[in-house]
Amino acid sequence: MIASPGRIVLLAGIVVLSFVACGPDYRNVREYPIAGGPCRALAVAACEDGDALGWVDAAGNFHLVWAETDLLAQIQSVAIAPDGVRVAIVSVGEGHPVMTVYRVADLVAGGGRMGARLPAETSVDPYPLTIEVVRWLDADTVEFSSAIDFTRFDRALRRGGYDASGGEPPVRTWRWHLPSDAITPAP
Repeated sequence: MIASPGRIVLLAGIVVLSFVACGPDYRNVREYPIAGGPCRALAVAACEDGDALGWVDAAGNFHLVWAETDLLAQIQSVAIAPDGVRVAIVSVGEGHPVMTVYRVADLVAGGGRMGARLPAETSVDPYPLTIEVVRWLDADTVEFSSAIDFTRFDRALRRGGYDASGGEPPVRTWRWHLPSDAITPAP
């Protein structure tokens, strides 16, 4: 079947309207302001096939991060470091979350290259449980809650220990110092 000019115009209009619907100032977009960073805000657009990460420039224009990232289908939370240099993103895919840390400048500069690979600076995988209440204590330390035992952190797998034999472990607060890649219990 050959597409008529009318159908082509209709399809192009649908694509444009779909893209506009993922722009800022819409109910499906959450913005996370950045003070003094390479953009005004990071943004998450809730779309049909999952969430899309983007950023808002100084003029208020929304840009999608087109590069392939380590983020999973649904973005649960976004926490910007106090200095605006890094962002901790908790995303979920197939039932459990992963926390990834990106440099904001890398997302803005490298995120526009479709097909390019933009890996996270680092990540933590709390499999088979969750990570919650993510916040930055300073420019290098992320605090979060999880029932995973991060005193037994495996740097190669990026996972903490989990022992299911004793029932559900208690949720504890952890501090992740990024330069040393050390995760310790909060006092």
